[in-house]
Amino acid sequence: MAFYAFNFEYDNIPCEKFGLFLISPDANGVITSTGSGSVELYTQEVYRRPTPYSFGTKQSPVLEFDLSFASFEKIDFYQQTLIQRWLLGQSSYKKLKIAQIGMSNFYFNCLFTEPTFTNVGNFAYTMTVHAICDSPFAWEEPTVWTTTATNSNADGVDLIINNESDLNDYVYPKITVALSNDSTGEFTITNKSLTYANGNYETLAMNGLVSNETITIDCDLGIISTNHNAITNRYKNIVDGSTFLRLKPYFNTINIKGDCIMTISYQNARRVSA
Repeated sequence: MAFYAFNFEYDNIPCEKFGLFLISPDANGVITSTGSGSVELYTQEVYRRPTPYSFGTKQSPVLEFDLSFASFEKIDFYQQTLIQRWLLGQSSYKKLKIAQIGMSNFYFNCLFTEPTFTNVGNFAYTMTVHAICDSPFAWEEPTVWTTTATNSNADGVDLIINNESDLNDYVYPKITVALSNDSTGEFTITNKSLTYANGNYETLAMNGLVSNETITIDCDLGIISTNHNAITNRYKNIVDGSTFLRLKPYFNTINIKGDCIMTISYQNARRVSA
């Protein structure tokens, strides 16, 4: 994978701070690149059966690629240590944004390894690192939906959310529910585009909350938190039969009831080939 770009940003620090820019090690302009988002099949072969049983797929492997940097100025030993402190040895994935046409809203969550320098005497002029990402995809900046619901509207408020992720599976968003001063301490989120086996819509509902409370829900990790200092457990306030909100690919009709301001955010996975 190679990138046709000059500038990049890693861990919110621009490359210009160190006088670096991206280069392509293949100067002839003809590059064979690998796309992202391959799948690993899970199958089981059975004796005398011509076709194997298929149990699904796994998005694998994580995205990996090399990046090469250069500088118009020679890089001395001290500058090399500063660059390596910035790019290498991170304890967690950091954002890598590349200023390439068509990728302005995308970024990679990655770590850099295997650094190599091209030196002339005691000075370096180019550097190459190997990037290891947290997934087989690049990520789009979060998509955020915000709406206000009131108990005076018995039918609730509908949001039409289009899940455009390149991951052909459910997306589990993050939800923030800010209850109003006049709230009765309950809210309901219903995805009218998904149903249980009994035919009812998939629903997440909570009650027994307090006015002006803010509830934060990570539907992917199943974590519920509150800004109410005196309360540590809000799982007991989940209405029986509820499930964490998920978005199917393409259009979802989300119905919201309760006196609250609700924010739903999620990130689209993006297949890239550069």
